[in-house]
Formats: sequence, C-alpha cells, structure tokens
Amino acid sequence: MLFLRFQAENMNVVVLGCEHLPLEADFPSLDLPKFSWLQFLDLSDEDVAERCWRADAIVTIGVPVSAHVIDEAFKLSLIISAGDNVEHIDLAPASKRGISVLNIPKMELNHDNAQDMCNQIVQMIDAFNRGETINKVN
Repeated sequence: MLFLRFQAENMNVVVLGCEHLPLEADFPSLDLPKFSWLQFLDLSDEDVAERCWRADAIVTIGVPVSAHVIDEAFKLSLIISAGDNVEHIDLAPASKRGISVLNIPKMELNHDNAQDMCNQIVQMIDAFNRGETINKVN
C-alpha cells in the first residue's frame, strides 16, 4: 500500500499572488482523490497568515511567506515558489519545522510560460506526495 506524505487523501493548497497569473492559466488536477485549491489575489501581509493557517501546501507567486505565516500554518509541509526566486520566503523557520521549500529554477513567470509553470507546480506537488522532491531549496 502506498502512503502519501500527508497520511491522508485530502490536501489544501493555498496559492498566493494569483493576480500575476493570466486568466487563461489554470492549475491541473492533483493526483489525489480529494483536494482544494484556494487562490487569492492581492492579500495584505496580515491577511496571508489568516488565509494559510489550514494549508498543507503554499504556492507563492512573489508574495512573502514570513516566519509568522509558517508558525500559524500548523499543517504546512510544503512551500513552492513559482519561479527561481525564494528571497520572499523565510527559509530558517521552514527548515526548522521540516517544511520542504521548492522552486522552479531558471523560470520567471510571464504571459507565455504561465501555463507551463502551473503544470510544473502540480507535478512538484504530486511528486512530493509520492515522497519525492523536485528542486528542493533547503
């Protein structure tokens, strides 16, 4: 029997910074029987922790993921930076809690590659759930 890293068949994914995605870009389905995508546009810093507290995974498109956000997200196991840059993620508290931080090297979001980026993010989450990591930062 295959055990998913989350020990469940459900996963809550929060996507921060969706205002940077073109309207036609879409995240494909995860390879899980049950999951939720919560996508947020233009959150203030204080709203990020409130939106992420139940997240298993956070995908950030340039939105800061601070130590406070990481501390409040009690189920958090994975943070993915949509692109090469991870300077907006507080890596020390993520590492201390054993949270994997992944990125997409050599890719910055633009109109032409947005769907490719969405596809790669889903592939990274699916691999993580199988116990594999792709492009681990910490």
